[in-house]
Amino acid sequence: MVREFLPTMPVGVCPRYGNMPVCREYRYFIEDGRYCCSHPYWPMEALVDGGFDISQQEFDALCAGRTQALDRIAIDAGEALGGAWSVDVLETERGWIVTDMAEASKSYHWAGCKTRKRSSANR
Repeated sequence: MVREFLPTMPVGVCPRYGNMPVCREYRYFIEDGRYCCSHPYWPMEALVDGGFDISQQEFDALCAGRTQALDRIAIDAGEALGGAWSVDVLETERGWIVTDMAEASKSYHWAGCKTRKRSSANR
């Protein structure tokens, strides 16, 4: 699968990850069209390990902004396929776009989430 390069609005880069841009992004877990949970895509420790110099306040701002409209995008995507999915939604210059979906049981889940305990995706 190939898709167009989406115009994003990076807030910084991770130099240890080849200057990978860091953007606002969420991972949702949807099962049979039902919202289970969601998390910012990048945990703080991943950004720090990547060399992104970010304060807790900046991280909180990066993770802020989840809305019901954004939830609806992820729910609609999961509902279209049925089953249990992780749905990644990225903020772009054209709005929020679903960029990836994977089987929920094979997707990274933040530690400490109650939903994670019901899933085998405990990596």
